[in-house]
Amino acid sequence: MKLILAMMWSLTVDAQDVTSRLIVIGNAGEVVGKGPFLQLVRNTVAFDSNTIVVYLGNYTKQPGDTATMAAEAGIIANTGAKAFFVPGFNEWMKGREGGYRNLLDQQRFLAGLDNGKVKMLPADGCSGPETVELDNDAELVVLNSQWWLHERSTRGVESECKYRTREEILGEIEDIVMDEWDKMVLVLSYHPMKNTGVHGSTFGWKQHVFPFTDIRGLNSFYLPVPVLGSIYPITRNAITTNQHRNNSTYRSLEETGISHVPGLKKAFKDSPHTLFIAGQEHNMQLLSEGDIASEE
Repeated sequence: MKLILAMMWSLTVDAQDVTSRLIVIGNAGEVVGKGPFLQLVRNTVAFDSNTIVVYLGNYTKQPGDTATMAAEAGIIANTGAKAFFVPGFNEWMKGREGGYRNLLDQQRFLAGLDNGKVKMLPADGCSGPETVELDNDAELVVLNSQWWLHERSTRGVESECKYRTREEILGEIEDIVMDEWDKMVLVLSYHPMKNTGVHGSTFGWKQHVFPFTDIRGLNSFYLPVPVLGSIYPITRNAITTNQHRNNSTYRSLEETGISHVPGLKKAFKDSPHTLFIAGQEHNMQLLSEGDIASEE
């Protein structure tokens, strides 16, 4: 759905007036190879030096899925466009040991494609934030949000990453807010900073009555289980993982922060031109809170 929104937007603007075109695709690993998805994108949106394609997390389904990454990188072949790969939960091997090594393997694979316009952001399994200037009035801020949530080996204080602790990450975010006050800032991370989906512990009547539709592969299995079906959302709210917004570690990134340093939402609270873009949920959300907009 994000993709369709990007297509509609680009089609209603004269190409000569476009200074930056951002195509954001979340969970691409679910659809690449199952149909003409990438070709549809390529045929519908202009690909030139003003175009950036961002695969925002879960661009693979499993470790070693280089065929999918090659196809995703190939979308910009013979164009002036760029392609950025931002790791998500799958790339970190769903929180298991070895996730960090998997990121480095993926980065080496992308480098081996010998196309300087294709890269992983942030690089080297680091947390970010990494900034990309779009033009004089807009900037991307890219975060490897699973680094914050990963409970196994990551690049920490002994690494060569620019930001090696959570305090340093949030401190740099504060500096970005102050330095780029007059710019449009687009914050990209796999995990959303506002969410009305199931990872945000928000459940509608559908989850209470048709709980099986939330299971992969059973999305069309509309077997009504009233009353008993409510056990599923109640349990999901009561027993959370760090992939859910009401988890304390997740909340420290999003809002509560570390010590005296605020989380992302608090840091950008009064910033006049901020858009958070995430890819975790398998749906389309466009939410606002004060001067902050969130697209998921």
